[in-house]
Amino acid sequence: MNRLKNLLTINTWPDNLKYLALATFLMSMSLALKDTTFTNFANDLGIQPDQLGWIESIREVPGLLTVVMAMLTYLITESLLAALSLIALSLGMFIFSISTGFYWLVGASLIYSIGFHLFYPLQSAMALKMVSKEDSGKQLGLMGSIGSTAQLLGMGSVIILSQLLEIRHIFLIGMVLAFFGALTLFKMPRPEVHLKPKTLIFRKRYKFYYLLTFLSGCRRHIFTIFAPFVLVKIFDVNITTMATLMTVNQFLNIYTKQRIGKLIDAMGEKVALTINYGSLIFIFLGYAYSKSIMILFGLYILDNICFGFNMAVSTYLNKICSDEDLGPSLAMGSTINHIAAIFIPIIGGILWDTHGYQTVFYAGAIIVAISLVVTLSIKELGIKGLPEMKHSA
Repeated sequence: MNRLKNLLTINTWPDNLKYLALATFLMSMSLALKDTTFTNFANDLGIQPDQLGWIESIREVPGLLTVVMAMLTYLITESLLAALSLIALSLGMFIFSISTGFYWLVGASLIYSIGFHLFYPLQSAMALKMVSKEDSGKQLGLMGSIGSTAQLLGMGSVIILSQLLEIRHIFLIGMVLAFFGALTLFKMPRPEVHLKPKTLIFRKRYKFYYLLTFLSGCRRHIFTIFAPFVLVKIFDVNITTMATLMTVNQFLNIYTKQRIGKLIDAMGEKVALTINYGSLIFIFLGYAYSKSIMILFGLYILDNICFGFNMAVSTYLNKICSDEDLGPSLAMGSTINHIAAIFIPIIGGILWDTHGYQTVFYAGAIIVAISLVVTLSIKELGIKGLPEMKHSA
């Protein structure tokens, strides 16, 4: 019944929003094909842990350029820039398909990442302008569901495609999907209202939010980069198994995130984050010590579930932040997260090469333990969550 209601809702959307939804679906499928296959592909090319760290670090650099790239919307329309971003993403996928070593993967990742980091803020801004303010949450939620469903289908399709095709050919399918997404956006009429550039602020009273965001970025990038590489490089997990594992994770994302949000509302940010960080310490130590592939699979899935608790960091900010500071503060949080993403992969790769992969996860456990200490030290963060308070500007 809910699916039928969603289909009926989409049918009432204006054509521009339907074009955007289709482009989002195609891009999300392309993204899923790349994310599911990249670790095995890098391992097949003989990429070493320190090289993987550099690839992932360079891939995150365009995330710091979002504010600069948003200025481009004063020169060309949003739909045209979004279409060009998907062409860049498509070009990156093509270069992945012909890559033969480290420098090829660096170039492919950088071009792909420029397209990815351009498209997502544009997609959100364009969608908000096409729906009523009263209905924006529901419609954006439906748009998000379209993207999540596409990622689930993309990851699931790798299970079958990996039995029939080389990984290079899967990248080519992703290239075609992204390119057709770009063609869809070219159908949208122009001119359109332009984006306002994002602004960033840094205020002392939000220091705990900045710190928790930074630590979260550090630990997340350690796990998402090196945990799959452990499975593939150390335990020889093949691409079909990795695709199955990621498909399970994506399915759980759709199922658990809303429920985790309700748990955060019910028990408060302090309890939610304490449970989260306490669990993550054991997950990281488990990856360092365990030699059981089934246990490692279970820990990989548990980390994916725990990631949903990061919403508590944002809800904490919302309760201490003035309304006019909220958007710029979230943008600053995204920037801080990308700063962590630039140097953490390099450090992780060096630690793996010099002291073994276990050291990477020991470091992750220490970062999570620091996050737990910070959470417990926030005096304004009570056991039942914060009262509804907003600082004046």
